[in-house]
Amino acid sequence: MPLKIGILAALLAFAAQFLAISSSFAGDWTAFFSTGSVLPVPGSLAEPLYVFPDTLGYDGQYYHYMAHDPLIRGGLRQFIDTPRLRYRRILVSGLAWLVSGGAPRGIHIALVLVNLAFTALGAYWLARYALVKGWPAAWGLAFLLLPAVAIGLDRLTVDLALAALCVAFALYVETGEKFKLFAVLCLAGLARESGLLLIAGCGLALARRRQWKAAALLAASAAPALAWYSYVHLHTPEFQAPPGVGPAWLPLGVPGVALLGRFLEPFRYTERAPLIAATALALDYLSLAGAAAALVLAVRCGASREAGPLDLAALLYAALALASGTIMGWADPFGYPRILSPLVLFLALRGLSARSPALLLPWALMLPRVWLQLGPRAVSLARWLSIS
Repeated sequence: MPLKIGILAALLAFAAQFLAISSSFAGDWTAFFSTGSVLPVPGSLAEPLYVFPDTLGYDGQYYHYMAHDPLIRGGLRQFIDTPRLRYRRILVSGLAWLVSGGAPRGIHIALVLVNLAFTALGAYWLARYALVKGWPAAWGLAFLLLPAVAIGLDRLTVDLALAALCVAFALYVETGEKFKLFAVLCLAGLARESGLLLIAGCGLALARRRQWKAAALLAASAAPALAWYSYVHLHTPEFQAPPGVGPAWLPLGVPGVALLGRFLEPFRYTERAPLIAATALALDYLSLAGAAAALVLAVRCGASREAGPLDLAALLYAALALASGTIMGWADPFGYPRILSPLVLFLALRGLSARSPALLLPWALMLPRVWLQLGPRAVSLARWLSIS
């Protein structure tokens, strides 16, 4: 049954992508890379790209370039905004390069397939987790509702892959499958740096039980990521953090102040119709409230005596969100929801196990703003269907 749920999730995701591309971009799948015209676009790529006029684009364009040049040898790093940061997240781009056999013309479809594969795996692992807990396997389809997954399918960001690995982390912690857990942890840090927090959370849980040898062995799962980071460090320029958000008088270096600044100085949607602008602003506040609630709930769960690996990993994600400042993407409706998806996932899994609906609240509050951001896709689809 979990395998069927995984396949169904991938088919649903592919159907949504197919309809979005057909209705909004005349069937050009490279639109998923969200390549913007403001920044230079490399002319050495094998196929033409769909380029969005007068925009900076989105993160997927950089992971696309990385898939063409995974070992940082072809000169594409100059087209990436922060290559030292982006190249640490090599898992999806590297797998796409492997799937395509390194053939430039196969990279585009390989990136889509890798994302769909992680969608299937995430739903499969969540269905298995549900069965272990005595819930229906159909709960695996809830993976599609995670912010990082909805955004990842639309923008081909790396957060979808990490979300799937977080579900696998929860599953193998629950079942005690140590080898599989170790393999997942090896991959998590290559998907995104925050994947290392899964190792730290698990290690802290073992250390609290004074299982020092097991904690030390588990720490070895960080070796692939740290080795790759070292390689990236040698081949990329220094990373510069993005400028801050919020009032200038706020000390943005203080933990949590960047989130406060987003509340105090909301984004103004002046280019949109008044009703849509008001709705976006209201849902912004709702989503930010969900993020703030997630931070509070993570502290409460992580500080309890019964805190396990998932609780401690959630606590570490909360600490990261508070300490990272503007790099969390508080000004981007697609930014912090996808970065915080592991946190809201772990809270939701604990909430379902403990029959505590409050722990599902952050997920529920953050999702409507993500859906609104995807609204233009739905409008284009409705028009396309009416014309057809």
